[in-house]
Formats: sequence, C-alpha cells, structure tokens
Amino acid sequence: MAGTQAGLGLNANVIIAAALLFASSAAFALFNMTAVTMRQRLVPAELLGRVSSLYGTVALGAEALGAIGGGILASSAGIRAPMLAGAVPIAAVTAVLAWRHCRPAPGTNPGPPPSP
Repeated sequence: MAGTQAGLGLNANVIIAAALLFASSAAFALFNMTAVTMRQRLVPAELLGRVSSLYGTVALGAEALGAIGGGILASSAGIRAPMLAGAVPIAAVTAVLAWRHCRPAPGTNPGPPPSP
C-alpha cells in the first residue's frame, strides 16, 4: 500500500495512476480480510462485537481526520502531497508490524531447525 501511495504521489500518467489505484484498492481489501480474520481468531467470542465496534469507530474516525488533513495539505502543497505524506506512516506501521511478527517469541530458541 505504501508503494502504491508513493507512486501516486510521484506520477502524472493517468494510465499508471489507474493501475496504482487498482493495486492500492486490492492491497486494502487484502488488509481488511486479514484484519477481520485476526480479530475473529484472537478476540473471545463474548467480546467480538465490542472490539469490532471499537475498531470500526477508530477506523472511520481516523479516515475522517485523514480526509480533513489531506484536503488541507492538498490545498497548500498540491494534489500529490497527501499521497506522499500518507505513504510514510503506512510504510512505518508495516515495518513495525513485520518486525514484531517475524521476531522469535521471548524464551524461544531461534536456532536452525533440527536435521532429519
């Protein structure tokens, strides 16, 4: 998603922009499917409705604030600036989550697997 956002901010070709928007939308759809699946697996059934409601409230609130901030940024720095500015936090969050997900759990031995 960060790459497509940066590409949209750096590109002026309509065909390339359309392809990047398609790729960005596909990445966002995959993210949403993964987020819902993880929420359903990790949250106890009795709390799932509350957690999903909170997730939706935070996501829609952040979307509204991002639209306001993006509009302000676009009016002052140009239409491409919000795309470039949005790519930075997406890349940062992706890097942090990948690092947290890929590191070994505390107390485990990350050594090589046993030989057969």
